[in-house]
Amino acid sequence: MRSSRSSTGFSKRAVLALAAAAAMLAPASEVPAMQNSVGVLRFRAEAVPAANAAAIHSSLSASEGRRDGWSIPYTYDRGARVSPQNLARYDEICGSLKCGLLLMGRIYARGRSLFVEAKLFSCEERSFLITITEPVPNGAIKKTGALLSRKISLFLKGSLPIVFGLEISNGTYPDRVSLSWRCTTDGSNFTISRSFFEKGPYLKIGETRSTTFVDTTVDEGIKYWYTVSVRRSDVTGIPANGAGYREPPVPQGLTMNELLDGHVRDWPEPATPEEAEREKLHLELYEKYYESYFMMTFIILVGRMYVNSGELLAYRGFVMRSWDPANRTVYLSRPGMPAPVRFFSKRLFRFLRDMYQMNIGIDELLPRVIANGVLFCVRTGDREFRQPDGKIRYLPELEAVGLATEYHRDYKKWKSNTIVFATSDEELYRKIREAELKGY
Repeated sequence: MRSSRSSTGFSKRAVLALAAAAAMLAPASEVPAMQNSVGVLRFRAEAVPAANAAAIHSSLSASEGRRDGWSIPYTYDRGARVSPQNLARYDEICGSLKCGLLLMGRIYARGRSLFVEAKLFSCEERSFLITITEPVPNGAIKKTGALLSRKISLFLKGSLPIVFGLEISNGTYPDRVSLSWRCTTDGSNFTISRSFFEKGPYLKIGETRSTTFVDTTVDEGIKYWYTVSVRRSDVTGIPANGAGYREPPVPQGLTMNELLDGHVRDWPEPATPEEAEREKLHLELYEKYYESYFMMTFIILVGRMYVNSGELLAYRGFVMRSWDPANRTVYLSRPGMPAPVRFFSKRLFRFLRDMYQMNIGIDELLPRVIANGVLFCVRTGDREFRQPDGKIRYLPELEAVGLATEYHRDYKKWKSNTIVFATSDEELYRKIREAELKGY
């Protein structure tokens, strides 16, 4: 499960800040007056008329206890963190306005719509406590400012519903995406919306009073963005956003019976003397790498349970896509597998070195090694791809742990005429050994 921090910027630190805010609202005889005050700085107008920022400022600074900081210059932080340069500047402003909190933000356009983003900075915590983003309906700037002002006041009183701690499953389940979250208030109604794109449009897919939701209507492997919004009584709270996806299936591998039952062919005779001569040279190399009959029997015994259980995936039909000799790695591709399969094997590259020393061209023999081989793979995760329509799809990422190959495929005496190239990835090899030990 991945924990997706809410775009509101709400965190555990803000929970402590709510307690501090309650103290701020205590009578002046108990708490210094400056701790009760909120300094309102000029909102930035980004590609919109400056009058919009003035209207927002007027609405926000009209509330009791707000201190006007319109004329004070500052640099606005776009993210959830305060830059080191701004920390010192915000400290100066807090001292100048004699306040415990700073309210700042921006008004901006997205498409044809206007939005206002407000951030509340704690002078004591030296961090942003919350970020609130509101759309501006039909150009109603002052109305939006009044709504923001009310939400800030509710937040300081600890009664603004806020969704946080949103967790969304990322490829955890083959049939669903699971969501869970927390909220600062009880008795809230939650609306779950979903989109193929981070910036929307979002469509409502469900409502609940629970703090969990299961989405079973998703396509496998497609990444979805979710918004969990909250409402309590007549107050719409602060939503949380995140993304997740349903596990994509791994291409079906061969069973052990399918791998073994086809070995019934006799050794074919070369068609020409030239072919016979090249085959003789090739077999001189192959014979240096053949496994013994008993070793192949052991490999089959160990591998059978893992292939048939699906923990080890066996495939034919690969071709060379690219290679990296410096790192002893080849990348193999196969129809139905958009992502290449990585195979890191020092033994395979020793075989290629011997080919070179015997004056056997790479293109003469390597395609045969790959085409006649069975690649044994494990799933190492999922890889993200962007489709032409802009949607993001996850595809299973495989890594090869072994390649078993024959000079003539399906030869009936294959147990004494097979080369096995194992992975040189120490971590993968360790996992294989652990699996072997568990099996015996």
